[in-house]
Amino acid sequence: MHEPPPKFHVAKIVIDGRTIECSTAEVRRLLLEAKAIGEDPTAAKHLPIGQLMLIKDACQLHNLGRHQRLVKKAIDRLKA
Repeated sequence: MHEPPPKFHVAKIVIDGRTIECSTAEVRRLLLEAKAIGEDPTAAKHLPIGQLMLIKDACQLHNLGRHQRLVKKAIDRLKA
């Protein structure tokens, strides 16, 4: 089962005009990478597939469908 959300948030990030409150610095870092991929899909080229899967999961957790799809495309390109 998942842990309950913390009573405070480590940091906030704005993606597509939405302010997202991140529970950990790691989640914030993953969402920053998702934001970079959303702005420039070639930013995913240097990331390993495992890292891309973590980014995709973070996007799914925060309902960032567009970014999740872009990361999924990058994963599919690496698998091909």
